[in-house]
Amino acid sequence: MTGLKPTGVSEPIDFEVHSGEIVGVAGLLGSGRSELLRAIFGADGCDAGRIEVDGVKVKCGDPRRAVQAGLGC
Repeated sequence: MTGLKPTGVSEPIDFEVHSGEIVGVAGLLGSGRSELLRAIFGADGCDAGRIEVDGVKVKCGDPRRAVQAGLGC
């Protein structure tokens, strides 16, 4: 994930997850954690950035494609 900026979040986010890893996201109320997870899963859109799974771009705002790519929430 590069430069992902979920709608309503002020700063872009970058991170990489490798095969077999499970990632947890924590933060205080209002920190953007829910917006980040909803954007990765496709439930909400993104203002910028990209999500890739095995080098294939996954469109923000499309939960069906996120699930097909192996993402879950």
